[in-house]
Amino acid sequence: MMITESHRATIRDVARQAHVSTATISRVMNNSPLVKEETKRHVMQVVRELNYEPNIIARGLVVCKTHTLGLIVSLATHLFSAYYFTEVLRGVEAASNIHGYGLLLNVPRMEQTRISYAHLYEQSKADGVIILAPPSDDEGIKRLVERKTPAVLIGGFVEGLSSVRVNNVDSAFSVVEHLISLGHRRIAMVNGIMSGIDAQERFRGYQLALAKHGIEMDDGLVDYGEYDQEKGFEVTMKLFSNRPHPTAMFCANDLMALGAVKAIREYGYDCPEDVSVVGFDDMEAAAYFHPPLTTVRQPLFDIGREATTLLINQIEKKVTEPQTVILKSELIIRGSTAKLKENDER
Repeated sequence: MMITESHRATIRDVARQAHVSTATISRVMNNSPLVKEETKRHVMQVVRELNYEPNIIARGLVVCKTHTLGLIVSLATHLFSAYYFTEVLRGVEAASNIHGYGLLLNVPRMEQTRISYAHLYEQSKADGVIILAPPSDDEGIKRLVERKTPAVLIGGFVEGLSSVRVNNVDSAFSVVEHLISLGHRRIAMVNGIMSGIDAQERFRGYQLALAKHGIEMDDGLVDYGEYDQEKGFEVTMKLFSNRPHPTAMFCANDLMALGAVKAIREYGYDCPEDVSVVGFDDMEAAAYFHPPLTTVRQPLFDIGREATTLLINQIEKKVTEPQTVILKSELIIRGSTAKLKENDER
């Protein structure tokens, strides 16, 4: 049988040429264990010969699946171009492609103060959803739990849902211990938005490290904001407007650290000669900053891939209980941190 470009092969075409029923073709395409291996091989040979492509929508109507995953970005749209999001997205795409799932991206408008994830999930008609950096108190998240919707959180935690993130407490602890080992005691923290668990856990690690070494935390050395250069610059300028100045800074991501270094120079100081700076993420450009940035390397690609695999396992009923995956990070020491000058009385 010859199929022309004007006549796209149908499931009936495949069944006719393979001398089996359309039901058998459907079972083969869904990898049913009820079909003999010899029959599967024969049918797949015909599928290749006819260049048959199953209608995913029609197939979804039959099996109640669309073979599509939803990815919802919950924070401001500036994350869309950030290294963090790009790397996580690469991991999501890689895993979804391997398992034969399509991907729908949803970036809510910046003016949305609350996000109904359940509504976005329903709109997408996806089999499950990955939510990036969700607020921990959102009502839509609770609805997903109540409805037992297949869902995985990246950089978040809600009882009843699977989640993937790095060991934020340990990561922040290692940063502050590194700075303390260099003689610093006035260590500022430029943290992210505290509605997210990543920011909460990193702040906890910061507190624990100070407490371990008998350093009383100064609330005036802690501030919060969006994960961008502008906010890192603004917060650092504010911190340096009062005395005593911090001698070291731990920033929530590399972009904020870059803004912090610019502000330090605006005040006439040098990094790391006068002020040490540490970032978070280890974006590709971090090694090429001036000075090269000491930072925490997150396995961002692995985070996206692991979250997607978890979600697909839920959809395909390979797991029945929520799972929490904590991946390891690594402190990368470069030129933006140095020993505190002796008798520094700034």
